[in-house]
Amino acid sequence: MVMTAVELIAAICAVIVLVKTGLLITARPTLFKIRQWIMHRSTEAGIIYMILALLVAWYILQDITIVQLFATVAFSSLFIGAVFLFVAPQSMNVLSNALRDRIPPVVWALIVLWIFLAVLVLFELWISY
Repeated sequence: MVMTAVELIAAICAVIVLVKTGLLITARPTLFKIRQWIMHRSTEAGIIYMILALLVAWYILQDITIVQLFATVAFSSLFIGAVFLFVAPQSMNVLSNALRDRIPPVVWALIVLWIFLAVLVLFELWISY
C-alpha cells in the first residue's frame, strides 16, 4: 500500500513528535544542543520552516478545503497555547521584549499572510452558504 502525501506528512510528524518526546525524557542535553544549533541559524531555519509550511499546505489543500485546514489550525493553536500557559511567565517576557522593539518586516509579511488566509476562509464560507 502506498501512502498519500497527507499520510506521509502525518507519519513524519508523528515520528518527529516521538523522537522529540524521547529526547526530552531521556536526553535533554542532546535536545538542548539541537535547539542551540538551530537557533544559531535562525534565519536559515526560518526560511526552511516557511518553505516546508508552504509545501505541506499545498499537499494538504489537495485533500481538504482551506476551511477545514483553518479549523485544524484552530485546534493546533489551542493545543500549543495550552502548553505555553504552563510557562506563562517566561513566554510573557519573550513576548514583551519582542513587541517592545519594531516588528521585523518578515513578521509583518507573516501577519499579512494570516490576514489573507483569514479573509479567504471567510470568503469561502460566505460563497458556500
